[in-house]
Amino acid sequence: MEGIILLVEDERFLLSSLKTELQFENYQVLEAKDGLQAVEVFNDYSSEIDLRNY
Repeated sequence: MEGIILLVEDERFLLSSLKTELQFENYQVLEAKDGLQAVEVFNDYSSEIDLRNY
């Protein structure tokens, strides 16, 4: 596994497509549909999420 990514996207189709691509690249994906949910997920998994900038 490459790492854990928090993916935030409000469009369900786009979220699903991006998640599939990231999983194909061996990332574990945590998803959130909006900023509020992203903060909640981040607070729960902050020590596990890998932040990367490409």
